[in-house]
Amino acid sequence: MALAITAILLLVFFAGKVRQYVFLMINICFVWKMILGFQGFLSSIIFCLIGYGLIYGSLNNPRRTYTFFLPVYVLLFIYMRRYGFLDWVVPESLLTNVLSTIGLSFLLFKILHVMIEAGSGTLHKFDFLTFLNYCLNFTTFMMGPIQRYDDYYNQWHGEKKQLLIHLRLTLIL
Repeated sequence: MALAITAILLLVFFAGKVRQYVFLMINICFVWKMILGFQGFLSSIIFCLIGYGLIYGSLNNPRRTYTFFLPVYVLLFIYMRRYGFLDWVVPESLLTNVLSTIGLSFLLFKILHVMIEAGSGTLHKFDFLTFLNYCLNFTTFMMGPIQRYDDYYNQWHGEKKQLLIHLRLTLIL
């Protein structure tokens, strides 16, 4: 709750790239300090960075990205989650629990969504900071909902109106 209030108060005072960096720091604070710890945070960031590379590849050469790099990325996800069947096919010395983090499945779905949009040509604008904030957004990190990247981008950059929430205070005397 305190993090959400802090985020609201800070984001009101900043605009443009500074606002993006402030929000990224809030997201990093949440994912690193409150949820995953350093190793989980680091593996999630690396997973996001590889996902960014896949999306960038989908923008330029979707066929090659989908046929080679996407299956490798899904295998990386399976390895990081350390599913039980891996004990049958991978030597114990190569398996680790360090990379398995909370929110990794949801992160995979977000990245795959943006990658598919990029490959189909329906992704309109794509930038690194917005992508990181989209992936690490503390309000949706663990359970969603999955918002379309274009909608997130447009709301964040003021190209689409955000939903307004009106608060009414009623005093009972």
